[in-house]
Parts: sequence; structure tokens; C-alpha cells
Amino acid sequence: MRRTEGHLPEFINPKFADETRTAFKSPARLECMMQDYPKVLSSSARVGFTRYPLEFGYFPCKNDIATAARLSAAGVPPHGAASSEAAVYHANCTLLRLLGADVAPPECRTWRGGTQEVGPAVVLSPSFAPCFSELRLKLPAPGRVRISLRSNLLLDGDGIVVESLDLDGALTVKAAPGVQLHIRCASTVRNAGCEFVALTDEEQRGEAPEELRIRGYRLVRHEVKEVIVADPGLYELTDEGLARLDANGDTEAREQGAPRKAEPMFQRPCRLAAGRFHLGRAPLGPRALAALVAGASALLVAAAFANPGAPAPARSSLARRRSSTGSSELRGDEVVAVFGATGRTGRLVVDELLRAGCKVVAPVRNASKAAEVLTEDERLVILPSDDEAIRVACSQASAAVWCAEGEDVAAVGAALAEHGPREGGLPRVVMCSSAAVTRPTWSDARKQRMPGAADIPIVRLNPGDILGGKRKAEDLLRKSGASYAIVRPTGLKDGSTGSCGRSSLMMSASWT
Repeated sequence: MRRTEGHLPEFINPKFADETRTAFKSPARLECMMQDYPKVLSSSARVGFTRYPLEFGYFPCKNDIATAARLSAAGVPPHGAASSEAAVYHANCTLLRLLGADVAPPECRTWRGGTQEVGPAVVLSPSFAPCFSELRLKLPAPGRVRISLRSNLLLDGDGIVVESLDLDGALTVKAAPGVQLHIRCASTVRNAGCEFVALTDEEQRGEAPEELRIRGYRLVRHEVKEVIVADPGLYELTDEGLARLDANGDTEAREQGAPRKAEPMFQRPCRLAAGRFHLGRAPLGPRALAALVAGASALLVAAAFANPGAPAPARSSLARRRSSTGSSELRGDEVVAVFGATGRTGRLVVDELLRAGCKVVAPVRNASKAAEVLTEDERLVILPSDDEAIRVACSQASAAVWCAEGEDVAAVGAALAEHGPREGGLPRVVMCSSAAVTRPTWSDARKQRMPGAADIPIVRLNPGDILGGKRKAEDLLRKSGASYAIVRPTGLKDGSTGSCGRSSLMMSASWT
């Protein structure tokens, strides 16, 4: 900057009216191009560039409809309103195809602005999936998603998850903040849909609004299935319509119109229960899944101590986050009880807490194992696990993380409930449960609505009724009187090494 004083080479870029180049279409102007910037750098400067597929981020709308038609006829990208709109739909369709969804390929259509490829009109709002990694989490089974050529699809809302959808028509789904909506349509969603229709000559000359004339067509809505959910809660959209679910995943009410106002999912939910982690019966949201992939311990610690107004952590270490997000963060004077500390998840939770500057008290059954697997740290206190240890640990701790089995979580909750509410509405107890704890008791009708969901190894085998035990422990925690957060992760693995060079717990390969 000192050498160039911010100046870049400039040039005159005239816009001629026609091939004779005798008249300007618009006043000529001086321009400089961003790609000329490296030319002002010294020969020793390190210069690099990144190539990005044009179809995912280059949708210029800079030419009028007549210019766009002329460029299109010459085999040049028209960069008009119609091509820009079609490019957005094409990008969204391409992302869905990359995941494995069956999306019909585009066909060539000619508008007044020239010939272009037109496929299904798919709009994925930023609130639904701002990037490809989050879109993967919103389509857990992309092979069950099919969109025909004539279809129009709009998805708007962070809590929407598309588990199965066969669309041949028009569908609009909007979910307000706090709404968890699962689309599970086994049969084809078919209706008259929408149609792009070319403007008549009279409309093009001025009868139609300008936003249509710059495109050369209008969208005619013949029939659209609209699902708009405004009240927070857990819902599913199936062939039978929209239904509100209770905390156990059972249908409370099925309505074709607007659902009734949702009741609280839990007896005494903390603010995180309906927040970004989507704790409880609902599956983990994108940000929580990112934290879980980075390290399950990070998710448990984050659920217990993260500021509800701050973004969720995307990596396993919380130490980086301690300085800037407020008093609800992990604090050096925080004492946390960890139950199940010698297990695979528990030991990583202990590591995260110590790494973040907390003191940890860990009741354990096997002291020799604890000495072998837990970090040696003066801030870690190990107690023999019994009823007295629970009382002592909870009297010293401000919160607890439950990574163990059994029903003692009720005693933990009752003991911590005596401390009263935590600052900021945060939970006193964070419990690591398991996905699918309700599925062994699903009705036959529910299993038929979601084929394959209950036919997975952990549900089929359910060794020692482990799922039933965890569900019972959840119920006991809910009745304990303590504020809480329940995490239901899918199958966890160890043996992976995170970017910080230490072992972390990973989800199954399909999520990583």
C-alpha cells in the first residue's frame, strides 16, 4: 500500500451499441480488474489462487433481456435475470445429486432472453442449509429423495430434516425457529404444481411488472402443497399429513392445517433443550453434529456450559472459546462431577473439562483403572463410587455430566436440584443417552410409517435391554427436579485421531 498508494492499473471499457462500434450503448468508464492486483506485487510476493466451480457461486444478473438473447445466440453466457434464476436452481439440484438424491436432469428451454437449461426449481434457504456440510446432515438418507423435472421445492427452516420424499409437483415447507420437522413421505407427493409461462408480447411491452419483463416469463401456481409450522415443537410430515409428536416420538395430534400450540417437551427443560443442540427426542442439529464428529466429549461439555446465545463449538477443545462469550462459559472455579469417568466417553469429558480449566470430581468403582486411564492432574479428585460419593460430589459440584449406566442419575439430579437454577438457565445435569431408546416400543403402525428405522442392529439386538435402561434413566432424571439436557447420539466409535492430535469419538462413517 505504501508503494502503490492503493492505485491499480486502469483501462477504458467502452460498451458499444452494435458491431459498427460507432456509438456507445452507455457512457464509457474507467475500470480496474481484481485479477490485475498481483501485477502490482513484488517478484518475491507469495501469490496463490483458488478455483471454485462456477455453478456453485457465479450467478451474475447484469444484462437486459435483449442483450442476454443476443449473447445466448452467439454461444456466450447471457448473464441475464432468467439465466441467473435458473443457475440458482441448478446449483441446489447439483448439491442434492452430489449427496445421492435422484433429481431429474435439466432440459433446454428458450425464453425471450435466450436458450438455457431449466431443471426442477429447488430453493434451499440459508436457514435450512447454508453450506454442503450442513445439507448432508439434513438429508440422512439421500437415496430416499426423488424430485421430478416439473417439480418446485422450497425448504426454509433450520429444524427441517428430509428423511424421505418423492416429489412430483410443488411443495413449500417453512419451519419457524424452535420447530423440529421431519419429512417422512413414503408415497409420491403429487399435485398440479407450478409452471413457468412465457410472457405475451403485450406483457413484455409493458403490461407485466418489470421483475417479470427482465426474465421474460412468469410463474403460474396451479397447485402447491404448503406446510408452514410457526409454533415450537417436534413434528413429522408423512403421507397422512402433519403431526405433532410428544417427547417419546409418539403422535399427539395429526392435523392438515396449522398445528396447535406446542406444549413444553420436558417437565423442566433448560434453554438448550429447544436451542441449537436440539436435545431430547429430536435428533442432534447440524452444529451439534459437527461438535459430535469433532469429539463427543466436546458436545457434552458444550451442552453443559455453552452460552446459549453463542455459536456452538465446531471442534473438540473448548479452551479457545473461554475468553469472549460471556459469564456462562466454562470458568476456572467451576467444579463438575463426571459419572462414568473411566469409560470411553467419560474420560474424554474429563480431559475437556481439565483442558478448559475446571475442577473435576469423579466417583469411580475401580480406582486402579481410574489411575490408569484418567489424566493425572491436581484438579481431578477421584472418589470411591457409592451413595455417599454421590452426595459428596454433588455437594461440591455446580453441575454434572452423566456418562454412566444405571438409575443413580436420579440421585445425582435430586442432589443438584438443591442448588437451585443455574445462571442463564443452563442445565445442572447433562446426560449422555443413546439414539433409538424409544424405538423398541414403537407400534407396528409407526414402524410401517418409517421402514427400516426400527430394524437396525442396536434395536434388533438391544443387549440386556440397554435401550430400555437408558430410557428409564432419562425418565428418572426428568423427575429429579434438576434442570437437565439429554443427548441422544448415534453409534460412537473411538480409535480416531482429531486434528489436535488426540483421540476423539467419531460417529459412524456415513456421518463423517
